[in-house]
Amino acid sequence: MKKTIIISMLAGLTLMAASCGKTSDSSDNKNAPASVASPVAMNAEDAADNGASSENDELKTIAAELTDAYGIIKKDIMGGELQTDDSSVLEFKAPAPDNGDITLTKVCDDRFKDTDALRDFYFSTVFTGNEEYLFGGDFDKETYPEGSVLPFELSMLRYMMYDGQLYVNKGNLASTDFYTWIDDINIKDQSDTAFTAERKYTTNCGKVKAMEFDISCDNGSWIITGYRSINI
Repeated sequence: MKKTIIISMLAGLTLMAASCGKTSDSSDNKNAPASVASPVAMNAEDAADNGASSENDELKTIAAELTDAYGIIKKDIMGGELQTDDSSVLEFKAPAPDNGDITLTKVCDDRFKDTDALRDFYFSTVFTGNEEYLFGGDFDKETYPEGSVLPFELSMLRYMMYDGQLYVNKGNLASTDFYTWIDDINIKDQSDTAFTAERKYTTNCGKVKAMEFDISCDNGSWIITGYRSINI
């Protein structure tokens, strides 16, 4: 099921790139002839309303696909819900002054085979310049045999490749109360190349909360450029 979701989501994000910018041309709707099935010709006000409604629906579709992807990032990638093989782990030591243990757990989630797949999905959804320790670290047992002390940069990574396999340092992941989205989306502050979307979600305790997303057209693709929790 999860595999189906991410494939459809990535396809949706590709489709959105083609319509980035002004989402619809309402002038075409204003000049369109009345429907054959309608006995009364559509007036200019009705056409304008339909054009605005169509544009709003397109923005809701874009917002739904991006926030669905953000939910995967929040819950699965950042929150540690990717499928893992907890019997397949590697043990290392953290550098001074921590000097603690580091456990890397093998990821066996069909949606993400390596850090490149994680990185592509993340940065096609959210624009941020503050995730230097999220994905990276392509190393092996020749350089760092199991039990050795990892340098600071590797010890801070969340996901890394080791001997060609994807591993996660669960100790570096962040907890989240996010559980699932509620379908209704509110669009506001829209322009030709940006808008704000509000969407509610349920927590793992059954409470309802909401987030607000700034969504912009960046280099031909729609992307989340900012997000925040809001009171409801």
